[in-house]
Amino acid sequence: YQYPRLPEDRDHFRLVSIAPYNNVQTGGCIHGKMLVAAVDNCGDYDALSYCWSGHTLSGNPTEMQAEPQRMVIDTPDGTGTLGYIPITPSLGMALRHLGVRMPQRPIFIDQICINQEDTDERGRQVALMGQIYGQCASVVGWLGP
Repeated sequence: YQYPRLPEDRDHFRLVSIAPYNNVQTGGCIHGKMLVAAVDNCGDYDALSYCWSGHTLSGNPTEMQAEPQRMVIDTPDGTGTLGYIPITPSLGMALRHLGVRMPQRPIFIDQICINQEDTDERGRQVALMGQIYGQCASVVGWLGP
């Protein structure tokens, strides 16, 4: 997935709208659509707080290999795919478990919504995180299964 540059005229950030998780229909992949919002005019959204590394159901590290390892980014109209974003197994587990329970509104997930390979963007986005988390409708905390 090629992240489009965020507008620089004011503080913007990305949100992702996650499709309901259905292992059969999605081939085990998490699907979502990217949205861009301005910090001062972003509407209702949630934010996910989670650990970037390992939870397993049984304590067996090989169990994490079964979790989704990437998120498929769909076109805005849902008719195609723009690419993939690698995700950690712990985020895959969180999205798989929460995907059937979460309200269908956009969500801020730092690992997905921030271009992790662009150090300038990452620095600007980290500076906005207080506002991003402070303005969201709710923070979903994922502690594990």
